[in-house]
This record gives sequence, structure tokens and C-alpha cells, in this order.
Amino acid sequence: MIQAESILFTDSSMNIGGQELQALQQIISLNQVGFKVTLLCKPHSAILERAKKQGIPVEEIPFRNALHITSFKKVFRVIHKETPIAIFSHGSHDALICSLIAKWSSFFSKDRIAVYRIKTFQHGYPLSFAYNHLFTKTLTPSFYLRSLFLKNPMINPRKIEVLYPGIDFSRLSKADDLLPGSVLSGFHTILARLLRMVQSSGVKKGIILFCRP
Repeated sequence: MIQAESILFTDSSMNIGGQELQALQQIISLNQVGFKVTLLCKPHSAILERAKKQGIPVEEIPFRNALHITSFKKVFRVIHKETPIAIFSHGSHDALICSLIAKWSSFFSKDRIAVYRIKTFQHGYPLSFAYNHLFTKTLTPSFYLRSLFLKNPMINPRKIEVLYPGIDFSRLSKADDLLPGSVLSGFHTILARLLRMVQSSGVKKGIILFCRP
């Protein structure tokens, strides 16, 4: 029997939103096509609770900061046990820890672990070292976001790729517990304000205000 190839997903966020929900969906899809995917995330985090409900294998890692020794030890043990072919990191702390461990492990093994940094935003001017040297690739959901990284001419364009988000809209439309009640309540408040703006000031103004970052 051929052993399933292992992949790790990591996330250092305590909350849950679009990025985390998409990561969980990707994990489920990868498991369904024959990979063995494990999620590394913080104890008591929202993504941990949802992953457990969905039957996703999880490992609890503190990820208190990018140089947290306990997190280094726990991630190293997971990597040693699972021997993953790739790691997909969604947060800054977990990404740095995983990339450093993968680099260190390459000195003792002929098999190199690909570490992909998932970025869904970019604030300020990006520094080149991490994107050029720490990660195999950085994956963005759009060419526009990719262009924000390439504003720094020192960043190697081959290191920044676009991976469009794959979303199972048919499954999402049937789900009734996608987000915590507090988040849904906030969204409903925003939507109600949008509708009031549309009624009082016209459709165009309401859409512009709603889309403004």
C-alpha cells in the first residue's frame, strides 16, 4: 500500500475569516484526493475548533512569536514525524518558524521541504530578503496584490506567484454556520447601512463607500 504524501498547513491567527475558511476547504479537498494534510494552529483558536468539527487532523502550536522556542520544538517534531513534501503558511509567525526549520532540516536530509507563504494583503513597502530567500514561493490571490510586492525591484518576480482562491460555492451556500455569530452580526450591520445609503443617496455612492478599504 502506497503511503499518502504529507502536507502541512499552518495558521497563527486566533480568529477566523475568509482566509482561514478557505484554508480549511483546501485541506479537506487535498485529503479527498489522497494527500495527508495536517493543520498546525494555536490552542483555543477559532480555526482549531472548526477544524476539529470537520474531522481535520490538527496539532496545537503556540506560535507566540516568530522566535518562540517551544513552537520551534513542536513544529520540528511534527515535521520529523510527518516528513511533509510541502508546508503552506498563512501567518507571519508560523511562516518564519516553518521556513527556518525547513532550511535547517535541509542540512541533514536530501529531501527539501517546499515552504509556501500565503499572502492575502500587503501593507507598506515589502522587504526583499524573506520573499527571495526564506520561502519557496509566495502565493497571492490576485495579480494586483502581486504587483504590490513587485514595487520593490529587489524582489525576484519568479518568487511571487498568483494562485486564485478555489471556493466551493455550492457547499458554502448550503452551510448555516460559516462564521461566528458576532461576525455575522457585524456583517448584517454593514449591509443594513449600505442599504440605507443606497436609499438616501443613490446606488453609486453606497457601492463606493461599501468597497472602500
